[in-house]
Amino acid sequence: MSHTSELREFPAGVSYVAAVERAISACGHVIVDMADFPAADQVPAELCAERVRDCDVYVGVLGTRYGSPVRDRSQVSYTEPEFETATDTGLDRLVFLLDTGAADVGIPLSGLIDLEFGARQEAFRRRVQDRGLVTGSFANPDMLGQLVERSLRELAAKRPGLQPLEHPRRVWNIPARNPGFTGRDGLLAAVRERLITGDKAVVQAFQGMGGVGKTQLAIEYAHRFAESYDLGWWVNSEQGGLIRESGRYQALAAGRERARADHLSRTQLGRDSCAGRRGRANSGRVGGDLAQPGGRAQRGRCGPAR
Repeated sequence: MSHTSELREFPAGVSYVAAVERAISACGHVIVDMADFPAADQVPAELCAERVRDCDVYVGVLGTRYGSPVRDRSQVSYTEPEFETATDTGLDRLVFLLDTGAADVGIPLSGLIDLEFGARQEAFRRRVQDRGLVTGSFANPDMLGQLVERSLRELAAKRPGLQPLEHPRRVWNIPARNPGFTGRDGLLAAVRERLITGDKAVVQAFQGMGGVGKTQLAIEYAHRFAESYDLGWWVNSEQGGLIRESGRYQALAAGRERARADHLSRTQLGRDSCAGRRGRANSGRVGGDLAQPGGRAQRGRCGPAR
């Protein structure tokens, strides 16, 4: 999924990017978002292209801002080389354009007007349309979510290889694994042992100063023991109002899978993060402290994998 930052921030409540994430997960696919890429000893443009090539479908959500210039290619933002890589790789491309003629798109003028690179973005939008792609236009998150979900389902019907496995099908939106992660085997093994020992749910919370690696540790745990879990949900806690909404959607997604496969045999893996970070949430989860309004912290609970 390729997008610029204002589409993640707005509208308040449920942003455009949140609506796309829900639609992608509802179709049973895993989200790869540049915002979730871990630190890596690679040139940014190379890392960006590598992650795009590993995907099956490119979903571009283009607003009116050009986005952050790539550090080693300052003449372009990340969204443009992502699209070009998807094109060169032969990926299916689904592109959705913010309707600039709509009266209200839920974004303040400061988020719509790009004084520095606005001309670049307009030229990029025209180039995308000139490629002969069928693009969708949206003016609110609900409209965008419906467009994305319908487009993905229609694409899956044409390409059986895009259909997720029928049984069991994961509900999973864990960020990409950090290929440079190393060490901490003892801590990961200890967390694993506590989660699978006993019948009662236990608390597993990663605590520490910012930057010590709590988020990367939880991501590594999720991927290292992914085969033990059918559900893994990553909650963006940067916007407190989205946490409950994400929990409702996770429950809806899990409910769809139970209806299709009678039940899920293993508990969900998750992580709540420190305030200002991302986390995962479920009834069986690995977590950090999640700041609540009024300064309270809520801990994640973990249950054994079954």
